[in-house]
Amino acid sequence: NELTYDSVISAMENGDLYASTGATIDEIYYEDGKIHLKFPKASKVYSFSNMRTGEFAKAKPGENLTEATFTFYEGMMDYIRFEVVDTLERRAYTRAFTKEELLGK
Repeated sequence: NELTYDSVISAMENGDLYASTGATIDEIYYEDGKIHLKFPKASKVYSFSNMRTGEFAKAKPGENLTEATFTFYEGMMDYIRFEVVDTLERRAYTRAFTKEELLGK
């Protein structure tokens, strides 16, 4: 929530963080079997899971993405994580979200 030692350590302990080379993720939430991400001016967003193929969203030439939605396949996925690539090719990487965490089990 803020750039202080206590806040950073608390976020790390709670898993409320992501790694970045400059790209940002403003919001990420799970609702009705879908994971929604919001961010400023991205060119691509990738999902990664234990499934062999992931999903991705890509902006059309001359346009930017500001949000993306991905399906969490409950019976097939054990975890899912994301990579957001901004228009300057900087990246933000989420941590992995587990099935238990998303489904509240």
